[in-house]
Amino acid sequence: MMRWAYEELSTGKWLIDQIWRAASEKGLKTGRKNFWQIIRNPIYCGRIPIAKYKEEEAHTAKGQHEAIISEGLFYKVMDVLNGRNKPKKTTICSPDMLPLRGFLICPECGSMLSGSASKGYNNYYHYYHCIAKCGVRYNAEKVNKLFIEELKKYTIDPVLHEAYAMILKQVYQYVSSEDNNELASVKKQLEDFNIRFSKARDKMLNDVILDFEYRKIKSDCEKNILILENRLINLSRGKENIIQLIGKATGLLKNLHETYLEADSAGKRRLISSIYPQKLTFDGTQHRTVRMNEAVRVLGT
Repeated sequence: MMRWAYEELSTGKWLIDQIWRAASEKGLKTGRKNFWQIIRNPIYCGRIPIAKYKEEEAHTAKGQHEAIISEGLFYKVMDVLNGRNKPKKTTICSPDMLPLRGFLICPECGSMLSGSASKGYNNYYHYYHCIAKCGVRYNAEKVNKLFIEELKKYTIDPVLHEAYAMILKQVYQYVSSEDNNELASVKKQLEDFNIRFSKARDKMLNDVILDFEYRKIKSDCEKNILILENRLINLSRGKENIIQLIGKATGLLKNLHETYLEADSAGKRRLISSIYPQKLTFDGTQHRTVRMNEAVRVLGT
């Protein structure tokens, strides 16, 4: 069992948690934390860890017991776990063919489904599969097509698109009434400081106040006007951005599956993670999830 775990980890294809789950399915009786400690213990390659003592640094010594793996395999696994031996990327297993890798849960054992390609007579065929002993394996093309069909369920009717956008904007404007009040207050203060500045200039020109008094009032007004103008810009910009985002979000839902199909691999993954905060379970015929993005669920139904 432990030899198998080290061999699988040495490939760099699997996370240590995935190997732990798979090993547990095969009968290994140990917790996740303990498994991490076991894997890093050199005792399996025939060496015994010796703790630091006085001036002597911590080290390992060759033990009398029989090793179940080679030292080379052990240190290769350590390099993988420490990020020093990252596996080379392969162009055979195309991420474009496996956009759902990392988002699918095995319906049999609850482990994360991985993905890979198998060589046929003329082409490579991609699959989502479980690394545990349950043997779950699905054709990637079928899984991907059914996922697109799932996205079509949450597409806004074009007739209702403008209505949804208008309602959302109205709701936003209602709940942002406090910002509207602050906006009005900032504008009023700006007007007051501009009036005060103008009056001070008139008084100085008419010798009502001295030059140094005018300069003091001028400096105070200019400082406050600058602060208020920046505040006004920020308040206005925030509103414009929200309105634009509402239009963009409802536009995205208008053609959700088309947006997904047109995105690159990274874009597809961002879209999936935004729509589905929790992982998906594919049972061979449909995709299911415990929870999805509430906005998508409400607007798309």
